[in-house]
Amino acid sequence: MESSTLSLAFVVISCLPCPCFSATFPAAVLRKAADVLANARFTSMALTLELVSETSALPESSSLTIFSPNDAAFSHSGQPTLSLLRLHFCPSSLSSGFLRSLPFGTEIPTTLWNGSLVVSSFPSDADFTLNGVKIDRSPLYSDEALMVYGISDFFDPNFQVSQPLQGTTPDLRCALRIKDGKRTGSDFPGRNAFDGAVKVYEKRRVLCNGFVS
Repeated sequence: MESSTLSLAFVVISCLPCPCFSATFPAAVLRKAADVLANARFTSMALTLELVSETSALPESSSLTIFSPNDAAFSHSGQPTLSLLRLHFCPSSLSSGFLRSLPFGTEIPTTLWNGSLVVSSFPSDADFTLNGVKIDRSPLYSDEALMVYGISDFFDPNFQVSQPLQGTTPDLRCALRIKDGKRTGSDFPGRNAFDGAVKVYEKRRVLCNGFVS
């Protein structure tokens, strides 16, 4: 099972067209995070980050938050699309305390074009959830540039909150622009090239599926 999971992660990254990404995020940080994830038995994402660090396959950003599905999620869901993987990367470093303070229904920008995660729990709840998926309280990896949280499943890109929102929720995209002093989320630099590469990647998924079937 572990061997097939490693192969799955390798195929996903091997199919990524490198020109769609920027190399601004420190590769050394990703390698350190990958080592930590591997020791925590998040082997699939660890391998993914190692390969990303070698191919510079990350959107341009000086800081990141990564929500890492565990190995069981990779095995259960099969090969994730590039778009689905992008939904698990937020172009800003978000602490656990900050995340848990967010009101129900707050949208968190990701590197997926026009895609956000939604806070699906209340600050008073015991568990913090995004898109209905529980986020581990303590990060697997943490430094000034990168936060990595473990999750038990992939996020559903079509998720919607089950109850109407009360009042207004903060515009987190605007807050993160101010925090980082630059564009974030769907406006991150290099997005046009990134989006164009997604179409190329989707065409190659047929070949990738042949290797993991």
